[in-house]
Amino acid sequence: MHSGRDAGMGGMGFTPTSQGGTHIVEKNLTRVTIVLGIIFFADQAARDGAVAASVDLQHATRTDEPGCLAYVFTADPVEPCAVHVYEAWTDEAALAAHFAHPNYTNMRAVLRAFPRGAASAVEKHDAVHSEPVYDTTGTPRA
Repeated sequence: MHSGRDAGMGGMGFTPTSQGGTHIVEKNLTRVTIVLGIIFFADQAARDGAVAASVDLQHATRTDEPGCLAYVFTADPVEPCAVHVYEAWTDEAALAAHFAHPNYTNMRAVLRAFPRGAASAVEKHDAVHSEPVYDTTGTPRA
């Protein structure tokens, strides 16, 4: 099963510890498609239910879909109704293929099974430049 993780995340490739990985390895991606968002549920119970119900689909997307670098729907530790969305794809074509995949359709159904709260926002971004936040001395750079 190819997930695209070996192709890097914004220039950095990794294999998660759940798949036997132990380190980050530099790769050479020139562009990454990133999906960022926040989904608000009616209450914390709905949010926690949605996150728990989506774990298997998050795993399936990461392991079964070519070009998937990251696929994370996670509870906000401060806002009790919010789920943060973070996806990274090797390119727009991989994201388009995801939209046609049963994992995507099933994930939408799972998330819609729980009552929503405030308006949600999910956006797609193309990252054309990537570098480590910290330089070789450990100094952060903007």
